[in-house]
Amino acid sequence: MSLGGGSKTQTVTTQSTSGAPAYAQPFLEFGLGEAKNIYQSEQPQYFPGQTYVDFSPQTEQALRQTETRALAGSPLRQEALGQAMSTVRGDYLGAANPYRDQAIQSAMEPVISSVGSAFSGGGRFNSGLFADALAKRAAEVAGNIGYADYGRERALQQSMIGAAPGLAATDYADIGQLMNVGAAREGMGQNILNDQINRFNFEQNLPAAKLSQYMANVAGGTVGSTGTTTQPVFSNPTANTLGALSTLAGIGQSAFGTGGFLRGVF
Repeated sequence: MSLGGGSKTQTVTTQSTSGAPAYAQPFLEFGLGEAKNIYQSEQPQYFPGQTYVDFSPQTEQALRQTETRALAGSPLRQEALGQAMSTVRGDYLGAANPYRDQAIQSAMEPVISSVGSAFSGGGRFNSGLFADALAKRAAEVAGNIGYADYGRERALQQSMIGAAPGLAATDYADIGQLMNVGAAREGMGQNILNDQINRFNFEQNLPAAKLSQYMANVAGGTVGSTGTTTQPVFSNPTANTLGALSTLAGIGQSAFGTGGFLRGVF
């Protein structure tokens, strides 16, 4: 009897299933039923009202007034720009000064007194020389006053030229206020649009969100597990044969005495 042969490998697959305890079954069935009811219901729903806050009456009034003022501009600013433009153009350089004659007259009083004193002796008062001298002095006084007025006005003109860019920039103050009003209204418009977009996205994502929640509830309510285990089983024909002969020998020894059975086999 041949005892040869190598090892052989076989694969054995074992399936096992474990379920929830009996006391938990009613609760699990209830939970699964409720998950299905929630999935088939109209819930959840988006908040039915608007999700943004309207302008208050005070804010709306302030916006309207700011817009009106920004469009009309400031009367004070317009007058200031007009005066500045006249000064820069030199309108006041050749304009009559309503106070110039009074200034000249006040300046001439001491001149007349001085010239009169100089020509009072010798009968020269009111003479031709007196008139010439008085006219010359009057021209000097008027020239000095006119020169001073011109110089002051030129100084003001130069100063206003330097201030002109700043005054011109005030044009943008009203424009900036108008832009602020527009930005506030655009912000409110964006809030309204965001509300509409969020509602749209909610409706679009609702079926998938409910299905995901339903599947999570179902998985969470399933207690127990089913598993499959696969493991190799090794066998050796020679070892198995020797084991079998050894067993038979033990049986024969018991039945026929020591060595009797093996002698009969071999």
